Amino acid sequence: MAPPRTVTLPTQDELNQLLRYDRRTGQLFWKKRPRSMFTSMDAHKSWNARFADREALTAVNHGYRRGLINRNSAYAHRVIWKMMTGVDAEELDHIDGDRTNNAWHNLRFGARENQRNCQLRHDNTSGCVGVVKRGDRWIAQIGVNGTTKHIGIYATRQEAVHARKQAETGFGFHPNHGREAATEDSNPAA
Repeated sequence: MAPPRTVTLPTQDELNQLLRYDRRTGQLFWKKRPRSMFTSMDAHKSWNARFADREALTAVNHGYRRGLINRNSAYAHRVIWKMMTGVDAEELDHIDGDRTNNAWHNLRFGARENQRNCQLRHDNTSGCVGVVKRGDRWIAQIGVNGTTKHIGIYATRQEAVHARKQAETGFGFHPNHGREAATEDSNPAA
């Protein structure tokens, strides 16, 4: 399920004035803010005492880290992308499938990549994306560029899974595609 859209983010310079990003861990931290950002000295002192150098955007919604920047909702991975590249990105992929892992090496741009790195749906009955049982046969198919392509009909599940995996490789799917969904017990970030 895609997260809801958010408002346009502040500029890259503004984000880098407000936040510090640790590329290795994927964490964002609030920077100390200058007096000029506040209407009073008390508000300035209070904000810096409460938030400066503390982790930012730590709430989790739909599996993604998020929070408020200038009273507007923002997803951490989108903030990070804009901080690093200057580009507003609606579609980003968490390569390892962990939506809370915002380490730079784990983020990449694009809806196409995101669709080629999905976890196995909870209602899947074959144990493999794109493989379904019809009667005594197994059907393998794959979605590519918005079109479902028929791979074949097979006598066994193993044959259909093998054909599907070959098609995934041929169409450039990520090796994580079709992995089992992490449970709260097995996901250390949850």
